[in-house]
Amino acid sequence: MTTKTAVLWDSEVNWEGEEPFVDETFNSSYEYFSESAEKEGGEVYIAKYSWWSSGLEKAFVYRNGGWRKVKDVEIDVVFDKYRFDEETVKLKKQLEKEIPVLNPFDLEKLCKDKLLTYESFPDYVAETYEADESSVEGILEKGKAVLKPRYDFGGKGVEVIDSLKDYDFEEGVLVQKFVDSTHGIPSLGVKGVHDLRVIVMDGEPLVSYIRQPESGLISNVHRGGSMKNVELEKVPAEVFDMVEEVDEHLERYSDRLYSIDFIFDENETPWILELNSKPGLGFYSDDRIASWKKPLIDRAAKKLVQMG
Repeated sequence: MTTKTAVLWDSEVNWEGEEPFVDETFNSSYEYFSESAEKEGGEVYIAKYSWWSSGLEKAFVYRNGGWRKVKDVEIDVVFDKYRFDEETVKLKKQLEKEIPVLNPFDLEKLCKDKLLTYESFPDYVAETYEADESSVEGILEKGKAVLKPRYDFGGKGVEVIDSLKDYDFEEGVLVQKFVDSTHGIPSLGVKGVHDLRVIVMDGEPLVSYIRQPESGLISNVHRGGSMKNVELEKVPAEVFDMVEEVDEHLERYSDRLYSIDFIFDENETPWILELNSKPGLGFYSDDRIASWKKPLIDRAAKKLVQMG
């Protein structure tokens, strides 16, 4: 029996095109994902979350070397890749009642809510509070402060300040102690601003890589950053100690695929920057990245088939 997986997205997918993704590089990555799932006895359907109604009203599927549009598809498992906000929360909770979902709602909430992440791992995340004049002033007494949205991701809305006069009050903003990552990671030969991402499936680290910004402090690849694979055996042992402790907190979710982003301070001490319940599987049509991302895609595809 074929396991049918719905990979649910947001604005990344467009029904009007001949291929599902607006970003062409996503299409090639999910062609490979579909072929990998097929080898495991599965079939992958790409759709927007808004096309879900106890099944998919419409979707794209990759068959016989090309994308096809199909309608009214019954689904066995959902791979959640769409946004987390007030509009989508109701559907996420309902989906979990109907069908296996990677990742479960509560796991995603812990990853998306940066204040909850800090409260769950206060030894590994820099001091973080709801931003008001008092909390911002308190952080600034210790150095620079980072203002960031509580729920957003990808470095959106992040601002570093060194004075209270630079602070403008906004709802839903957190203040965090600034960790200076400009010294790089000397033991890995990394110079300058960075983050180290470790992708974890059910407690097992699968891949790690360094991301660095083109300029500034935000290392997101979609904003011009670069990525370079780091072999797991070269990752500092302290990082894996932290990964193990984080996963012990999350192991109540039997099916989980997430990433942990680390930055290193001037003493080469790792700090958790954030957790991500939707680590990217795309390899951006780059053969170098594909060589170490494809095994990750294979594991994810196999996992989803098993869940169904």
